[in-house]
Amino acid sequence: MAEENKKNSEKKTAPPKRPPKKEEVNLYEDLAGAEIFENLKSKFSDLVVDGKKIRGQNIIYLKNGENLLDLFIYLRDEEKFDMLADLTAIDYPEREKRFTVLYNLYSFSKLERLLIRLDISEGEEVETVSNIWPSANWPEREVFDMFGIKFKNHPDLRRILLPEDWKTHPLRKDFNVKDRDQDWMEKHLGIREDVNTGEVK
Repeated sequence: MAEENKKNSEKKTAPPKRPPKKEEVNLYEDLAGAEIFENLKSKFSDLVVDGKKIRGQNIIYLKNGENLLDLFIYLRDEEKFDMLADLTAIDYPEREKRFTVLYNLYSFSKLERLLIRLDISEGEEVETVSNIWPSANWPEREVFDMFGIKFKNHPDLRRILLPEDWKTHPLRKDFNVKDRDQDWMEKHLGIREDVNTGEVK
């Protein structure tokens, strides 16, 4: 009995076997040769720098925002991407071109999505696409509000989530949640918070 208990005890304390290490898999496929990429590359060679595919979705990488509207008008009218499903941004503060603006397009006739990635620098303005897809109006305002990216010729570029006189942009990676807009809080709420202690005065 004692020997059986000893065997059971050894079984319990034996370290679990680790699963074999998985090999890293690159999910991105090169889009070279795909019709959409070759069409854009031939017509906008100064703008389109790369194309990838991941999980069935095509991604086009743009070098800059020049002739951006020409490219989007072509995508809407010739490639039939008639809907802007979403527009947002990503912040990479360590990069020279800090922000990536993302345009998620959809074609009803093709039943396809197309993601456009545009890298821009701090302070660089991007032309609004709200005249091409009216659905861009509010997402562009949200990107302006949360990241501080300005869209040229937007019909009503102002904050959409935060108060108009708020100063910071909460979705930037260097935003500290403790660094609230103390001037705004004092002006509108009559309070000021000590960021070190959390004490409200």
